[in-house]
Amino acid sequence: MNARKTFTSVLFVALLIIPTVLGLIPLSLPTPTGTVSLGVNEAQGTLRNTVNNRLVNIRVPTTGASLSPSFRPTTHSYIINLHQNRSSVAIEPVRGTGQSIRHRIDSRRADRTWAPGTWSNWRTGAAANNRITVNVNQGRDHRLRIGVRDSNGNIRIYTINIRRAAPDAWGANLRADAGRFNRTFSRSVMNYTLTIPHNRESVRVSLDGARVNAQLRTRIGTGAWSNWNWSTASRNVSVPQGGSRTLQMQVRGAFTANAPSPTHTQTYTITINRAATAAQNPNTVPTFTFRGVGWGHGVGMSQNGAMQMAREGRSFSQILNHYFTGITIAERTPANRMRVNLDAGRNTRTSWTIGPRNGTSSAAMIINGVSYSGANGPYTFTVSGGNIRMTNRNGTVQNIGNRTRIEITSNGTGDNRLLTVMDQSGPPLPSASHRFVRYRGTLELAVVNGRLRLVNELPMREYLFGVVPREIPSTAAVRAAVEAQAIAARSFAHGHTGNATGVSSTVSFQVYGGHSRFTSEANWRSGNTVTNLENSVANAAVINTGNRVILHGGSIVRAYYSACNGDRTANSEDVWSARLGHLRSVNDPFCGRSGHAGHSWTVTLTGMELANRLRLNGSTVPNGAGSTVYVRSLSRDVATGGWVRTLTVNWSNGTTTNIGNADNVRRRLGTRSANFTITRTVPATATAAPLAATTPLATAAPLALELEDLSNVQEGDFSPFHLLENDHGQISCEGTENPYRRCEE
Repeated sequence: MNARKTFTSVLFVALLIIPTVLGLIPLSLPTPTGTVSLGVNEAQGTLRNTVNNRLVNIRVPTTGASLSPSFRPTTHSYIINLHQNRSSVAIEPVRGTGQSIRHRIDSRRADRTWAPGTWSNWRTGAAANNRITVNVNQGRDHRLRIGVRDSNGNIRIYTINIRRAAPDAWGANLRADAGRFNRTFSRSVMNYTLTIPHNRESVRVSLDGARVNAQLRTRIGTGAWSNWNWSTASRNVSVPQGGSRTLQMQVRGAFTANAPSPTHTQTYTITINRAATAAQNPNTVPTFTFRGVGWGHGVGMSQNGAMQMAREGRSFSQILNHYFTGITIAERTPANRMRVNLDAGRNTRTSWTIGPRNGTSSAAMIINGVSYSGANGPYTFTVSGGNIRMTNRNGTVQNIGNRTRIEITSNGTGDNRLLTVMDQSGPPLPSASHRFVRYRGTLELAVVNGRLRLVNELPMREYLFGVVPREIPSTAAVRAAVEAQAIAARSFAHGHTGNATGVSSTVSFQVYGGHSRFTSEANWRSGNTVTNLENSVANAAVINTGNRVILHGGSIVRAYYSACNGDRTANSEDVWSARLGHLRSVNDPFCGRSGHAGHSWTVTLTGMELANRLRLNGSTVPNGAGSTVYVRSLSRDVATGGWVRTLTVNWSNGTTTNIGNADNVRRRLGTRSANFTITRTVPATATAAPLAATTPLATAAPLALELEDLSNVQEGDFSPFHLLENDHGQISCEGTENPYRRCEE
């Protein structure tokens, strides 16, 4: 038996070795870098480590990159962590006597497997032939494999993983296997509420990172964070009946923890509410149906109405005189230039990366009288010891004081008079990145409380070039409406020229998008593939209307506007608090005739859902609202045109909340406008009746009246111009609730 086993073993080995020796079967051998095929077309030698095929050294001359661990001839695996501002890295293998060298570059796939590159030809000769340059996009990694062959054909393999840090850390998609989120996911919105049915004991929530190599982790409540996971994180959360738990999901930019650049993270918080059981949630909980018209605060100009008036042949003067009462339109020269704060978070940034119009050697920007070429950019500005530190793409650092102005070269014209902000700047657009944006005028950097404020200063005309197409679809078919928008936006901005801290570039003032943008840093470097953010029709409207503004009583007014006013505009005192003479209620049939989706709308909520919505939107609510306490009934006080001036909420526990002024009502309810009727349905009786236009306020345990006096709002405070998420004081595209997306007329 033993002899038979021995014979069988010998025969098996012979059958394996003989075809291999004859070249019929490629041989695979384990090495320090993994199993490498030695097929004839691949190897051109034998994979074997010898004393003669060791490299003398591996040098990395690129600033902002280093080899880890330190080189040793017999260590075959290394990592290079590349700074976020370095788009490529140079690697210089130092060969020994009689050695030849070749390389290949592998790319990481989305599933984290490697896509193998192609081996280069074997190289000998001058040491300069050894340099290998690897280009790496932000947040991506490549694998460089270096083959070293000695004079006897023996090959040693060295492997270097090259990883470039990503400066951002956004989520891409939030999902749950049960329940409903309170809003559509937007990467720049950090807080969400998920409501799951009472019969679901748990829910699995998942978040994807925006970049392939982003890392994510989770925690429940104040518990311990999970380990970092690549690209996607999921967590199963158990929720008690009628209770809630908090899940946090944190995203870290790819490789930022280990690369020589700051760690950037975003933390998304999801409050998970589980409905009460049937016993806790009796069948007497009513359902409320809101049937409304309009989209926005309803004061002043309707943008969809203005476009319809333009289609019907009205001029910009007729449009403005229809929506604003007792006004005149006249020329007024702005006292100063406009100053726009490009940080949507208002002075929360600690660094900015900026360059001239593009990254070529012919582009330049001026700082403190010194010219800086685009070829050495982009330039990263940070705070150090109360001063601004500037670092170019090669790692050269210099201090430039605590306040500086960045300008274009004095002989620049047209597109040459532009500066590029590489980071997210201006309005947070949910539908597209707002990075690599080019701005007209100058940029001012200033250290404020340890932060770095970035302000774009430019003439009123050029400011409006960046505002008007962000606020209204700008096409020739509605040219008069675009001109009316230009005059309204100019009037709105007129009193804020020279603002020291800069007006907001977001919906809290007016949306300002800049001149144009590149899709990537690589496009900026080449100066190609530019997306125009301005619009020729909008620019012509700004130019053709000169310095015209809206006057009332000889003073320039704040010319409020929103997407759609329903069938009648609202008086200012019904929506906010102050009575303004130019903001009187007028009939407005034009938005209805335009066919805009925001003219008519319907929302249906149970008393529990409505209670939870009021709580999440900042209303005064009793304990247990949305879980054990629900809205029992509603009553409303209606102003001119059907706008709900005061809403009274009667709770199932006997308390009452009074919500005052129409814009506050709209924001607390989360509806498109405050012009609506309410139908209440009680399941037990299946009866429904519209509520009276005006009903007495309930007297049981009243809470404080919720009122907001916005008549003297200052820049940086909540503005009546800042509306709901789906309004933002501007028009939205037909058929979508995304107010930033450009529309086609």
